[in-house]
Amino acid sequence: MKSRLCPLLLLVLALLSTPSRAWDQKGHRVVAAVAWEHMDAGTRTKAVALLHGAPGDSDLLAEDAGAALPQAEQDRELFLRAATWPDIVRDLAHPARRAKYHRSPWHYLNIFWQERNRRPVERKDLGIEGDLLARLAKCDTDLRSVLSDQRSEPLSAGERAVALAWFEHLVGDVHQPLHTSARVTGFEPRGDHGGNDFCLGKTHPLGKHDCSANLHAL
Repeated sequence: MKSRLCPLLLLVLALLSTPSRAWDQKGHRVVAAVAWEHMDAGTRTKAVALLHGAPGDSDLLAEDAGAALPQAEQDRELFLRAATWPDIVRDLAHPARRAKYHRSPWHYLNIFWQERNRRPVERKDLGIEGDLLARLAKCDTDLRSVLSDQRSEPLSAGERAVALAWFEHLVGDVHQPLHTSARVTGFEPRGDHGGNDFCLGKTHPLGKHDCSANLHAL
């Protein structure tokens, strides 16, 4: 039995030792892929049609990586890419696009907590920061009438496309613990902002931390 367990254990350890990845494009694409597999053909068609209404300056349709693929695969690729779009528009190299479409507070909901007696205790006195749940609910409301063929929704085609991209993205964000958590310590009395202030870099001679490497990014 031991001779069989050792190779198996080594295999498991090898699989677990892969590098950590942020909730980056790969993570959001996986979430969108799971959604795509659970959608019926009619809903997929409506979702793709919504995305094709995206404003030109949003660049939501800019990267046509699936152009050589069959149409069904192109549709799937568009849907998966849309889930990453709210992070793409963060890019400082495109200031006009960033100013129009990037919304930092929509990505998170900081629920403050502090460790006491080795247990997490919510710090309700610090309130809650971020608009993730409110925006997720708004996108849901904006999209339901469209996908159910109720055409009374006042949103433009471009707004509907953007709402769908945000909805895809936020469903991923809300499942990432460091998008919904702010740990309070003596070093971070106002919370660590989802691990963004939990520095992993070296300490400078003056005592300042290099936070370009932080827990959230890891």
